[in-house]
Amino acid sequence: PVPEPIACSATIERDPLGGRWSWQVLGLASGEELDATRHPEAVRDLGRLLAQLHALPVEGWGALEDRAEAIRGVASTPTEGLLSRWGRQWPYDGRALLAHPVARHAPNLIGALGELREPLLRYAEASAQVGVCHTDLYGRHALVQNGRLAALMDFGDAAIVPVAFDLASFAYYYAAHRGWGALDTLLEGYEPRRVMRDVREAETYQLLVVLALQKV
Repeated sequence: PVPEPIACSATIERDPLGGRWSWQVLGLASGEELDATRHPEAVRDLGRLLAQLHALPVEGWGALEDRAEAIRGVASTPTEGLLSRWGRQWPYDGRALLAHPVARHAPNLIGALGELREPLLRYAEASAQVGVCHTDLYGRHALVQNGRLAALMDFGDAAIVPVAFDLASFAYYYAAHRGWGALDTLLEGYEPRRVMRDVREAETYQLLVVLALQKV
Protein backbone atom coordinates (compact mmCIF):
# COMPACT_ATOMS: atom_id res chain seq x y z
CA PRO A 1 0.00 0.00 0.00
CA VAL A 2 1.63 3.19 -1.23
CA PRO A 3 0.17 6.52 -2.42
CA GLU A 4 -0.91 6.38 -6.08
CA PRO A 5 1.72 7.93 -8.37
CA ILE A 6 0.36 10.63 -10.67
CA ALA A 7 3.46 11.94 -12.47
CA CYS A 8 7.21 12.33 -12.02
CA SER A 9 10.17 13.88 -13.80
CA ALA A 10 11.30 10.52 -15.20
CA THR A 11 8.01 9.65 -16.92
CA ILE A 12 6.86 12.79 -18.72
CA GLU A 13 8.21 14.39 -21.89
CA ARG A 14 7.98 18.02 -20.79
CA ASP A 15 9.60 18.63 -17.40
CA PRO A 16 8.59 22.04 -16.01
CA LEU A 17 11.71 22.08 -13.82
CA GLY A 18 13.99 21.42 -16.78
CA GLY A 19 15.89 18.64 -15.05
CA ARG A 20 17.03 20.85 -12.17
CA TRP A 21 15.44 18.52 -9.60
CA SER A 22 13.78 15.14 -9.55
CA TRP A 23 10.13 15.45 -8.54
CA GLN A 24 7.04 13.33 -8.05
CA VAL A 25 3.34 14.01 -7.49
CA LEU A 26 1.38 11.41 -5.51
CA GLY A 27 -2.25 10.91 -4.61
CA LEU A 28 -3.33 11.85 -1.11
CA ALA A 29 -2.74 9.18 1.54
CA SER A 30 -4.63 9.42 4.82
CA GLY A 31 -4.53 7.66 8.18
CA GLU A 32 -3.01 7.95 11.62
CA GLU A 33 0.65 7.52 12.44
CA LEU A 34 1.72 3.93 13.05
CA ASP A 35 1.96 3.06 16.75
CA ALA A 36 3.77 -0.26 17.06
CA THR A 37 2.16 -1.03 20.42
CA ARG A 38 -1.44 -0.24 19.36
CA HIS A 39 -1.32 -1.52 15.78
CA PRO A 40 0.28 -5.01 15.77
CA GLU A 41 -1.52 -6.10 12.57
CA ALA A 42 -0.30 -2.98 10.78
CA VAL A 43 3.23 -3.82 11.91
CA ARG A 44 2.84 -7.31 10.41
CA ASP A 45 1.51 -5.69 7.24
CA LEU A 46 4.63 -3.53 7.13
CA GLY A 47 6.80 -6.63 7.52
CA ARG A 48 5.03 -8.28 4.58
CA LEU A 49 5.41 -5.13 2.48
CA LEU A 50 9.14 -4.91 3.23
CA ALA A 51 9.63 -8.55 2.26
CA GLN A 52 8.05 -7.84 -1.15
CA LEU A 53 10.03 -4.64 -1.56
CA HIS A 54 13.31 -6.41 -0.78
CA ALA A 55 12.52 -9.15 -3.32
CA LEU A 56 12.24 -6.76 -6.29
CA PRO A 57 14.95 -7.17 -8.96
CA VAL A 58 17.68 -4.55 -8.62
CA GLU A 59 20.98 -3.58 -10.22
CA GLY A 60 24.02 -2.06 -8.52
CA TRP A 61 24.15 -0.53 -5.07
CA GLY A 62 23.27 2.60 -3.16
CA ALA A 63 20.98 5.56 -3.76
CA LEU A 64 18.74 5.07 -6.78
CA GLU A 65 19.18 6.53 -10.23
CA ASP A 66 16.25 8.62 -11.43
CA ARG A 67 14.79 6.24 -14.00
CA ALA A 68 11.46 4.53 -14.62
CA GLU A 69 12.41 1.27 -16.32
CA ALA A 70 14.69 -0.29 -13.67
CA ILE A 71 15.65 -0.12 -10.00
CA ARG A 72 19.34 0.71 -10.26
CA GLY A 73 21.82 2.12 -7.78
CA VAL A 74 24.31 4.87 -8.54
CA ALA A 75 27.26 3.07 -6.96
CA SER A 76 29.50 0.38 -8.43
CA THR A 77 30.50 -1.26 -5.12
CA PRO A 78 28.59 -2.15 -1.93
CA THR A 79 30.74 0.20 0.17
CA GLU A 80 30.15 3.13 -2.18
CA GLY A 81 26.47 2.21 -2.09
CA LEU A 82 26.26 2.50 1.68
CA LEU A 83 28.11 5.80 1.67
CA SER A 84 25.92 7.18 -1.15
CA ARG A 85 22.96 6.98 1.21
CA TRP A 86 24.45 7.99 4.56
CA GLY A 87 27.73 9.75 3.77
CA ARG A 88 30.20 9.36 6.63
CA GLN A 89 29.27 6.13 8.35
CA TRP A 90 31.57 4.01 10.49
CA PRO A 91 32.96 1.45 9.75
CA TYR A 92 32.40 1.85 5.99
CA ASP A 93 33.95 5.30 5.55
CA GLY A 94 37.48 4.25 6.55
CA ARG A 95 37.58 6.35 9.71
CA ALA A 96 39.13 4.96 12.84
CA LEU A 97 36.57 4.42 15.58
CA LEU A 98 38.53 6.78 17.81
CA ALA A 99 37.78 9.56 15.31
CA HIS A 100 34.02 9.07 15.77
CA PRO A 101 32.18 11.42 18.17
CA VAL A 102 31.19 8.40 20.29
CA ALA A 103 34.84 8.15 21.38
CA ARG A 104 34.47 11.52 23.13
CA HIS A 105 30.94 11.15 24.44
CA ALA A 106 30.84 7.45 25.38
CA PRO A 107 34.41 6.12 25.55
CA ASN A 108 33.21 3.13 27.57
CA LEU A 109 31.59 1.76 24.38
CA ILE A 110 34.77 1.72 22.31
CA GLY A 111 35.79 -1.81 23.26
CA ALA A 112 32.46 -3.43 22.40
CA LEU A 113 32.11 -1.39 19.20
CA GLY A 114 35.61 -2.32 18.08
CA GLU A 115 34.68 -6.00 18.29
CA LEU A 116 31.78 -5.35 15.90
CA ARG A 117 33.96 -3.82 13.17
CA GLU A 118 34.74 -7.02 11.26
CA PRO A 119 31.18 -8.45 11.42
CA LEU A 120 29.82 -5.12 10.21
CA LEU A 121 32.26 -4.90 7.30
CA ARG A 122 30.83 -8.16 5.96
CA TYR A 123 27.67 -6.23 5.02
CA ALA A 124 29.79 -4.31 2.50
CA GLU A 125 30.94 -7.46 0.71
CA ALA A 126 29.56 -8.30 -2.73
CA SER A 127 28.05 -11.53 -1.34
CA ALA A 128 25.85 -9.70 1.19
CA GLN A 129 22.11 -9.92 0.50
CA VAL A 130 20.87 -6.55 -0.68
CA GLY A 131 17.57 -5.18 -1.94
CA VAL A 132 15.84 -1.89 -2.51
CA CYS A 133 15.12 -0.51 0.97
CA HIS A 134 12.98 2.41 2.11
CA THR A 135 15.74 3.25 4.69
CA ASP A 136 13.68 5.86 6.59
CA LEU A 137 10.88 4.09 8.46
CA TYR A 138 9.83 6.65 11.00
CA GLY A 139 6.89 8.75 12.09
CA ARG A 140 4.16 9.49 9.58
CA HIS A 141 5.86 7.61 6.77
CA ALA A 142 3.65 4.67 7.79
CA LEU A 143 -0.08 5.39 8.07
CA VAL A 144 -2.77 3.17 9.59
CA GLN A 145 -6.52 2.91 9.01
CA ASN A 146 -8.74 0.58 11.05
CA GLY A 147 -5.71 -1.11 12.54
CA ARG A 148 -4.12 -2.05 9.19
CA LEU A 149 -1.34 -0.47 7.19
CA ALA A 150 -2.88 2.08 4.82
CA ALA A 151 0.21 3.59 3.19
CA LEU A 152 4.00 3.66 3.28
CA MET A 153 5.26 6.98 1.98
CA ASP A 154 8.36 8.95 1.04
CA PHE A 155 10.69 6.70 -0.91
CA GLY A 156 12.98 9.64 -1.64
CA ASP A 157 15.82 8.05 0.35
CA ALA A 158 15.33 4.54 -1.02
CA ALA A 159 18.59 2.73 -1.70
CA ILE A 160 19.96 -0.68 -2.62
CA VAL A 161 21.61 -1.76 0.63
CA PRO A 162 21.60 -4.83 2.90
CA VAL A 163 17.94 -5.66 3.53
CA ALA A 164 18.35 -5.67 7.30
CA PHE A 165 18.88 -1.89 7.18
CA ASP A 166 15.11 -1.46 6.84
CA LEU A 167 14.56 -3.77 9.80
CA ALA A 168 17.13 -1.79 11.78
CA SER A 169 15.45 1.48 10.78
CA PHE A 170 12.13 0.18 12.10
CA ALA A 171 13.79 -1.04 15.29
CA TYR A 172 15.48 2.33 15.85
CA TYR A 173 12.26 4.33 15.62
CA TYR A 174 9.66 1.89 16.93
CA ALA A 175 11.29 -0.71 19.17
CA ALA A 176 14.37 0.67 20.90
CA HIS A 177 12.37 3.03 23.12
CA ARG A 178 8.99 1.25 23.17
CA GLY A 179 9.77 -2.44 23.61
CA TRP A 180 11.48 -5.03 21.43
CA GLY A 181 8.24 -6.97 20.97
CA ALA A 182 7.49 -4.64 18.05
CA LEU A 183 10.50 -6.05 16.18
CA ASP A 184 9.27 -9.60 16.80
CA THR A 185 5.89 -8.61 15.35
CA LEU A 186 7.49 -7.04 12.27
CA LEU A 187 9.59 -10.16 11.67
CA GLU A 188 6.48 -12.37 11.91
CA GLY A 189 5.14 -10.60 8.85
CA TYR A 190 8.52 -10.36 7.14
CA GLU A 191 9.73 -13.95 7.34
CA PRO A 192 7.52 -17.04 7.95
CA ARG A 193 10.49 -19.33 8.62
CA ARG A 194 11.61 -19.26 12.25
CA VAL A 195 15.26 -19.98 11.50
CA MET A 196 15.47 -17.11 9.00
CA ARG A 197 13.65 -14.80 11.43
CA ASP A 198 16.44 -15.48 13.92
CA VAL A 199 19.04 -14.65 11.27
CA ARG A 200 17.29 -11.40 10.35
CA GLU A 201 16.93 -10.47 14.02
CA ALA A 202 20.67 -10.88 14.57
CA GLU A 203 21.42 -8.78 11.49
CA THR A 204 18.98 -6.14 12.70
CA TYR A 205 20.74 -5.74 16.03
CA GLN A 206 24.12 -5.40 14.31
CA LEU A 207 23.00 -2.81 11.76
CA LEU A 208 21.04 -0.99 14.43
CA VAL A 209 24.43 -0.12 15.95
CA VAL A 210 25.53 1.41 12.62
CA LEU A 211 22.36 3.52 12.40
CA ALA A 212 22.67 4.64 16.01
CA LEU A 213 26.28 5.72 15.43
CA GLN A 214 25.17 7.58 12.30
CA LYS A 215 22.59 9.46 14.37
CA VAL A 216 25.30 10.38 16.87
